[in-house]
Amino acid sequence: MYSSPGEHRETVRHTGLVFGATAFVNAANFGFHFGAVRLLGLQTYSALAALLAFVLICSVPANVLQAVVTVLAGESIGKDPTSTGALNRSVIKLALIAGGCIALLGGAFAPFLKNYLDLSEPTPAFFAIFVIAFGFAAAALRGLLQGEQRFGVLAASLICEAGGNVIFGLMLIVLWGGLHSAIFGNVCGVAGGFLFCLGWARKTAAAGHAHVDMRRVLAKSIGTTLALGGLAAMSWADVILVRHFLPPATAGIYSALSIVGRVVIFSIAFIPLVLIPKAAKLSSQKRTTAPLLLMMLAAGLGVCLIELTLIRFAPALILAAIAGKAAIAATPYMLRYGVAMTALALTTIVANYGIGMHRFAFVVPLIAIELLEIGAITVYHASIDNVVAVIIAGHCAALALTVMALLLVGRSRKNADG
Repeated sequence: MYSSPGEHRETVRHTGLVFGATAFVNAANFGFHFGAVRLLGLQTYSALAALLAFVLICSVPANVLQAVVTVLAGESIGKDPTSTGALNRSVIKLALIAGGCIALLGGAFAPFLKNYLDLSEPTPAFFAIFVIAFGFAAAALRGLLQGEQRFGVLAASLICEAGGNVIFGLMLIVLWGGLHSAIFGNVCGVAGGFLFCLGWARKTAAAGHAHVDMRRVLAKSIGTTLALGGLAAMSWADVILVRHFLPPATAGIYSALSIVGRVVIFSIAFIPLVLIPKAAKLSSQKRTTAPLLLMMLAAGLGVCLIELTLIRFAPALILAAIAGKAAIAATPYMLRYGVAMTALALTTIVANYGIGMHRFAFVVPLIAIELLEIGAITVYHASIDNVVAVIIAGHCAALALTVMALLLVGRSRKNADG
């Protein structure tokens, strides 16, 4: 069974809505980093970049939970729309309990994080734990909104969080000063996003028992954890390793370069938000999903090509605008770094399609490539040029192997059905 023209128009509308929200998020993130690097200085900013990279890597469980809840809600709507209220109530309880536990237990790890990143005080590390805790709870609730395809509310929650990050983050840096103020601003933003999602999720919660196939949920959770963990490590591990191995001045230049990569990755963040629930719903109804994937890949590639064109012709201007004149030293690496991030962006789209379809054959090669990347950077980190060469090779290999794995699985299932 194929998608109707009406469903294609709805997909385009939803994609445009979420694209607008994520564009605002990207602009807000850019504004935050644009201001932070100037207010804090490159060396302190490199600590902020490493700390936020740690937060994003540790947010993988939250991303896993959001993806799993999204698929469960999407499949629930596809099979029995009346069962979603009980699922919502269960997820709200899970979000509140898990977020509280992370905040309490994570505090014990904060001193180790402070020492590893060579922070001058422990306060930013403790604030980072709170960002992770609130982010986990918010992600669970966003999974409900995403799976039920309430993209307007989902978009508003993203805008609320990103706006809070930039407003509170920069305001507190000016008023309070230091690395701790920037991180506390992120706590305020993500807490606001969580409360917004909680208010909307409670409106559709209902008494009852959520009927869930726990074996399928477990398999999906493990596969999604490995997939998103590999993607997150590919996105941020290089920033942490460079901060650890290279001198602070070089790490500062690399952190400015990493902002460019962050822009490329975040610019296609709207695609998985739409792709996962729609792929899950279509798959639960035994309908074809290939046109949906091709549409999303075309959209992602188009966005990345525009960005690569800008990087190719105005690298110094972009770096100066992002991080000031001191960051222009990263100009020779800009285009190659952008190519690596484009490969990772397309890998992210294909991997999220696999998550929505409950196909995880790509996970093993993805993890293997990332482990090789980390090992190569650990050994081959004498310069920024060396690190960039490693991630280009790794990200391109990850894209090729992810596509090949999903094609082979799809072909084998098609032959089995035939």
